[in-house]
Amino acid sequence: MDEKTDYRIAVLIERSRAYGRRLCEGVAAYALRHRDWHLTLIDGHDLGNSRKMRGFDGFICRFLDTRVPRKVLRYGKPIVDVYHDRPLDGIAAVDSDHYDIGRTAAEHLLERHFTRFAFCGHNGCGYSDGRFQGFAETVKAAGFECLRYKTPTNVRYRFDDDTVFSDPTQNEGDEECLRRWVASLPKPVAVFCSHDFRAYQLVQSCAQVGVAVPAEVAVIGVDDDALLCSFTSPTISSVDPDAFGVGYAAAETLADLIASGGAV
Repeated sequence: MDEKTDYRIAVLIERSRAYGRRLCEGVAAYALRHRDWHLTLIDGHDLGNSRKMRGFDGFICRFLDTRVPRKVLRYGKPIVDVYHDRPLDGIAAVDSDHYDIGRTAAEHLLERHFTRFAFCGHNGCGYSDGRFQGFAETVKAAGFECLRYKTPTNVRYRFDDDTVFSDPTQNEGDEECLRRWVASLPKPVAVFCSHDFRAYQLVQSCAQVGVAVPAEVAVIGVDDDALLCSFTSPTISSVDPDAFGVGYAAAETLADLIASGGAV
């Protein structure tokens, strides 16, 4: 039997925000160095197209919706997940080091001599909880405490295909609670947000309650999203999570899985 010389790879990653785009760029960089790789961007509408899906040799996906993995698994090809909010049987995973991202943000703010700290994210999201842990433990080791915004119990943060792929600009239903929280913070304070979109929302809330940024509340996000960061005044500082490197490593991992027969 002739050895396969070309591989068709499907990429199911959102392109609306900087993190997803950089993931895709990392995958593309690997493919450019390996000319036997041929990439196709797919979306949720393609998952039910058996003829199209069976033509791929592997998948690199960002599984935001818990219903999607089993739809891809049924095609019996190697899969790498670049979200990894939860372990998925039969699926390899490559992700950012969320604890280290939080640690980096804390060190940046400590170097600027802040003594009050807070975190604004989304309770129960793996990436947000990991970033909080890295941030809070680092400022605690320096002798400081970290306040944490708690998402209201009647608000469910949806980080799924509908909200991320379509990228709605409206807030998530906790606008009033977020305004009250930022008004109540001891000031001056440095607030680390779980990602740039959350940082954007926080800066908007500050403006609505008359809190000065950065004089009273300094804000730092994650993703290094130039568009979101530039849509506030002043602009938002942000941690680069190296999504490009994650995308490249995911492609390397998938190549290894394909070469070994797909076993995770």
